[in-house]
Amino acid sequence: MKCKKSLAGAGLAAIEDAAGEGADEAREWLGWGLAAHGELLAALDQGAAGAAQMREGRALLVAAGIEEWWPAALVDLDARIAAAQR
Repeated sequence: MKCKKSLAGAGLAAIEDAAGEGADEAREWLGWGLAAHGELLAALDQGAAGAAQMREGRALLVAAGIEEWWPAALVDLDARIAAAQR
């Protein structure tokens, strides 16, 4: 497995190594985890870091195809990213 410097990079490398059926589900789980971690960082007054984590999570959710079946989730996440950047 390739070593990446970010949490998302490490998780994505693991997903790519085990690619196949279930890869999109793994991307979704990792995406939601990063989004939740970003919210925690934002709540701890680390808004820039939190927004960055949420953006990484969003990218994985999009890669998993979530916009096709739950576009409102991305709209909500975008609002949370904007709030964290303030």
